[in-house]
Amino acid sequence: MTVVAVIGFGEAGPVFARAFAENGAEVRAFDVAAAGAPEAFRARTSPGIRLCEDRADAVRGADVVLSTVTAVNAEAAASELSGLLREGQVYVDLNSCGPDAKRAVAARVGPAVFVEAVAMDTVPVRGAGVPVLLSGPDAAAAEPRLRALGLAAEAIGPEIGMASTVKLCRSVVIKGMEAVFAEAVLAAGAAGVEDRVIGSLDATFPGVDWTATAAYLVSRLAIHGARRAGEMDEASRLLDALGVTPLVTGAVAERHRWAAASGLSKRYASTREGGPTLADFLLAAAPPRRGRT
Repeated sequence: MTVVAVIGFGEAGPVFARAFAENGAEVRAFDVAAAGAPEAFRARTSPGIRLCEDRADAVRGADVVLSTVTAVNAEAAASELSGLLREGQVYVDLNSCGPDAKRAVAARVGPAVFVEAVAMDTVPVRGAGVPVLLSGPDAAAAEPRLRALGLAAEAIGPEIGMASTVKLCRSVVIKGMEAVFAEAVLAAGAAGVEDRVIGSLDATFPGVDWTATAAYLVSRLAIHGARRAGEMDEASRLLDALGVTPLVTGAVAERHRWAAASGLSKRYASTREGGPTLADFLLAAAPPRRGRT
């Protein structure tokens, strides 16, 4: 039986952990925040998944170690595990980091085999079937092993940084659309013309349900603004390193950061069974707040 340690058991970790367990693996999970809310974290487990009290218990004897912490904590998580990892273990970093951060993580995992991984869509929406790109010298060898565990993995090249470059360039588009729609909806909502604006998009781009699309995009910003701002900071550093001034990407990061600082995630909730709506977003943005929207 393959043993998998999932480090970081917040949003994405439990999704992949369940897939691993369903494919016959023994899964151990660890999250630094679990000590403060053990029952909440245990509720994310299912048969075949054991929540561990410390890192050493999670990674001891594991064949694969999957890191699904946050981008800003990826290197620290690897450092905290470095003395516990052993030769032959495969360390998969599935955080939304830039190439430099991925290389820094690779340097921390010592004798373990490092594989860079990125999810190419939203994990809670696509589930464990989300496309996962792999890169690094050992990515091709790791691909069939990870696919057997239930990951839709594809190795795209031997260089660390390739997968994260693809991911972050795509994220500029996706997170940029979220920021642009949020800004337009806020302005249109303040003027009471949001239905007209969406109607004009329906007329210009027929075949797309712009009401549902816009509602979904702004819901991502409302719920995950802080994490998305961090990802756009990573994208800005990547663009800068590639000689492209991140004028738009930097602004996208600021709009997501505004959502986090405004506390939208605490107020936002979809009130309809059919999913999020623009009205949900505008209602969350309505309470008094400091500064302009």
